Amino acid sequence: MSRGCNLLSRFAEFFEVNRSYSMRNLTVFITIIVASVIVLYLAALVNNAGETRLSAEMFIAYLLAGGGVYSFGKWQDDRTKRTEIDAASDQPPAAAASVTINQPEKVNLSP
Repeated sequence: MSRGCNLLSRFAEFFEVNRSYSMRNLTVFITIIVASVIVLYLAALVNNAGETRLSAEMFIAYLLAGGGVYSFGKWQDDRTKRTEIDAASDQPPAAAASVTINQPEKVNLSP
């Protein structure tokens, strides 16, 4: 039972980025599944000459498409992260609060 739960949690981790679900990872997963089914189908089909219908060019296109989707997702994540950094740098820094630690006789009443 523990192994099954561990597998499901690892599977869920694949779709998460910073503890929220990522559209990029879902897109990559769906692309890999659909493209793999199509490639396996074409590899299984045989024409009258006994050759498979999956040519080398089609297989290369399959590999490039998968890499392109993954790279585009990485670019999207990087762009989002840069936007968050830029937005955070535009805000003025928070005022430093004076904090009293481990001194119960002193009470900090300043805001």
